[in-house]
Amino acid sequence: MVTASHNPREYNGLKIRGRSGESIFLGTGLEKIRAIASRGKTRRAKMLGNIEFNNSYREKYISFFSKHISIKRRIRVAIDAGGGSTALFLPQILSLFPNIEYTPLFFEPDGSFKKHPPNPLLPESQKWIKAELGRGKYNFGVAFDGDGDRVMFFDEKANLLDSQFVFLPIALKALEKKRKAVIVLPVDTSRAVRRAIEEHGGRVELSRRGYVFLQTAMRKFASPISVERSGHYFFKDFSYDDSGIFAFLAFAEYVSGSPLPVSKIVEPDIQFASTGELNVTVRDKARALADARNRYRRAPNVRVGEIDGVTIEFPDWWFNIRASNTEPVVRLVIEADTEELLREKRAEIEKLLGSP
Repeated sequence: MVTASHNPREYNGLKIRGRSGESIFLGTGLEKIRAIASRGKTRRAKMLGNIEFNNSYREKYISFFSKHISIKRRIRVAIDAGGGSTALFLPQILSLFPNIEYTPLFFEPDGSFKKHPPNPLLPESQKWIKAELGRGKYNFGVAFDGDGDRVMFFDEKANLLDSQFVFLPIALKALEKKRKAVIVLPVDTSRAVRRAIEEHGGRVELSRRGYVFLQTAMRKFASPISVERSGHYFFKDFSYDDSGIFAFLAFAEYVSGSPLPVSKIVEPDIQFASTGELNVTVRDKARALADARNRYRRAPNVRVGEIDGVTIEFPDWWFNIRASNTEPVVRLVIEADTEELLREKRAEIEKLLGSP
């Protein structure tokens, strides 16, 4: 797949998949492809047959969602496709769900993204959907990224919602079908989300961040669903892949069956404080992780994990720290039971890490 994902078109790159849709990355075959490409020599491949475009694949994709989603009552949604690839499919898909009344924003495919950047997390990309939500009585709004593998949700008051807590009601519904299912989650997932899943009979397995690692872990445990903070939602029924459209429809299904507004469905009774992901500039990334590990590993009631960076967990607070692959920074997430404790621990950790 040629895509720049949520970046402008000049950043196009490749996603490479295997026969079953599994991600090919370093360790599962990408190193072989890289070695072949780096030789700089080519030869004509043996002709194995002809490739013909078959429109039935498009029809199968469009009809796939109606087999998994049922919208129980009429809801009203604002949808910003941003001129990206979802614009090619949304009208046909939504025609299968007459109970979804929607206002389309930028449904004309536009690879130059003239209206706004294809990253829905940027404030300049959100102003259109927020303005539309302010004009009418919508249940919620969504904005997709350029290639449709990410989606951001907004409540009826135009507030941006945390992807983890949009995911939670969908995950709990999946647990109704299979109560003891394993839910694979990235290590930086809120403990409030993990606790809620366990309280509803699920088992949480933590994974490294990044879709290649999540997909591998999901396949291992047959996890029905997963999520990343950045707006990627993964579904077993979608070959363990991420789909913004599937996430949108799954959440719409939940909303259509609930008497509550979205602002009450998402994060209703969960009391916790979080920094979100922070970027902390450091002189030595490896040293920063070692300092964090050594500072807390012998404390009472502590759990130390090293699945992805270093995770330190106490009964009333926790944090994860990992090194950036491309910048002189570490990514830091801290969560605590109270705002006061969060401020205290953030100051403590940032002092420990120091800065250049």
